[in-house]
Amino acid sequence: DVAIFSSDDIREELKLGYTPQDHEKVFSTLNKRLKECLKNKDCIYDATNLNYKHRMNFLKQLDGDVKKTCYVFACPVASCKRRNKQRDAVVPEEAYPRMLKSFYVPAYFEGWDEINVVSFPEDDVDRHLDLSMADTFDQKNPHHSLTLGQHMMMTAKSVGEQSMLYNAAYWHDIGKLYTQNIVDGVAHYYNHENVGAYIYLSYLNPNYYGLHTAFLINWHMRPFVWDKSESCKNREHKMLGDNRFEELMIIHEADRGAK
Repeated sequence: DVAIFSSDDIREELKLGYTPQDHEKVFSTLNKRLKECLKNKDCIYDATNLNYKHRMNFLKQLDGDVKKTCYVFACPVASCKRRNKQRDAVVPEEAYPRMLKSFYVPAYFEGWDEINVVSFPEDDVDRHLDLSMADTFDQKNPHHSLTLGQHMMMTAKSVGEQSMLYNAAYWHDIGKLYTQNIVDGVAHYYNHENVGAYIYLSYLNPNYYGLHTAFLINWHMRPFVWDKSESCKNREHKMLGDNRFEELMIIHEADRGAK
């Protein structure tokens, strides 16, 4: 006896497309209906929900006695594409890179009472990536003289092989393999941290225990922003809490030292 609120269903009902205006109307309708329904019964919010700020903003609107449970479907991209072909409204191929670059791992500071990672045995056929290319991957950037694989290994060794942060430090830049953009001979890797977090969670460690590592990969670039803005640093330190903030700073220092 659970009510399901799907952004896809509402988009179809209202005969809307995928423009920003359509998107806003779909989710304002979904949010309004769901909040009203929660007064009487349990509800499922069925949408992609990649952005942590959007998730936080919605959760803050709910009454304090509502239990909020998140389910993260850790599906490899190949599995997503195969399922996509079975949909009535097929997501265009060019949407995948954009969505991956928008991915933020759900975290408890957003307001969740429980977070679950869901994977499926049938997806295991897609959980095989050839990451050996990282060993010879030229980063083509003046800030890095090492190959990508060498840089990741040096970063991991800097935090210590016995450290709980070792996996996050090792895989922190794996998203660079899929985000290289060369301008005037210099490579840029915009949002590689978001792509890397999803790769780790869905391909390398698709379970609850991989959630924390994926989070650290997801946020490992934030200290570069904090270096430029003390107010942002203080605000996000408060939001993340001391432990996660310190973990990110440890990885940051190791990352900066592994040229």
